[in-house]
Amino acid sequence: MARENDRSGAFAYLKELGARPLVPTATMEYAPERYREQMRSSGGGDLAGVFQMNIMSTRSASVVLHEWQVTDITCRKSTVRATVSIPPQGGAAYEGLQLHIPPLAGEPVLADDTEGQGEPYFDTRYVEIGGGQPSAGFRVQAIGRPGMSCTWGVKVRYTDAYQKEGWVQLKNAEGEPLRLHTESPPRDTAQDWVFIVAPWRLCDRASPDFGRDEACVRRRAGA
Repeated sequence: MARENDRSGAFAYLKELGARPLVPTATMEYAPERYREQMRSSGGGDLAGVFQMNIMSTRSASVVLHEWQVTDITCRKSTVRATVSIPPQGGAAYEGLQLHIPPLAGEPVLADDTEGQGEPYFDTRYVEIGGGQPSAGFRVQAIGRPGMSCTWGVKVRYTDAYQKEGWVQLKNAEGEPLRLHTESPPRDTAQDWVFIVAPWRLCDRASPDFGRDEACVRRRAGA
């Protein structure tokens, strides 16, 4: 279990039980109204699966990626029975992408609170990898339909140094087709827990505020 308000320890314990990280669906405050309307009418859940994706190429010459598509979606009913809310633990220097499973028109879109939020990512951007360049990193938020558990893959469209274009399925570190997982708990989960990070101390029975101090924890009899 978590000790000394160690939220990372709490989630490590939950992962052993099969837990998956979810975050509240982004509000997309600065996104175009057309995309926000798509979100409202999509039937997507209130929580999104979040993960970091690093894309690299072993080619000796650089490759430009300028489109991607979600492939081979398979879904089943979610077995989630409880959710545990853990406070955010900070961010990283990864560009944020958001998409639904199955994707809405134009997805993935830029999720960051900056110019272009909610716009199709590859309409104004591209990714260059290979030729000894570092991998491209993204923080992906995938939103499923409530109560569904889905796996899916990604293929990308590329142009190489010889202006040859094509599509390729992304693979994992073992060389197998990449399979990603999106979990969206049902809206009526049996239990909902909140993990709160806050300082605590044992109550002082000699204190005149004993019994009225809500910031302390009482020791149980016999403990």
